[in-house]
Amino acid sequence: MMGISATCSVRSDKKELPVLAKKRTPMEKGDYKWRTSQCTAYIQWMDNKLVHVLTTAFDPEDHGEVRRMQRSGTAATVQCPLAVSEYTKKMGGVDRFDHKRGS
Repeated sequence: MMGISATCSVRSDKKELPVLAKKRTPMEKGDYKWRTSQCTAYIQWMDNKLVHVLTTAFDPEDHGEVRRMQRSGTAATVQCPLAVSEYTKKMGGVDRFDHKRGS
């Protein structure tokens, strides 16, 4: 590799993803599953709905936390894969860039 790492969200209907992406097993909020192939990890995490992430930057076994609003209006901390929490932190910059590029 060239020393370049990446993390991205991906749609579950892509045929190149592992079989795990197509299985619909019941998961509770905060649960996640993962598979690796060579240096790439596919992570499936349950938030309000399933989140699908591909990463070459993070170990899928490493944990992080994100804050989520509950229906009652209170904030709760939910455990998630580190790849998801770091992707969420950095995604705001990409959104701002896309907005400015479109202007």
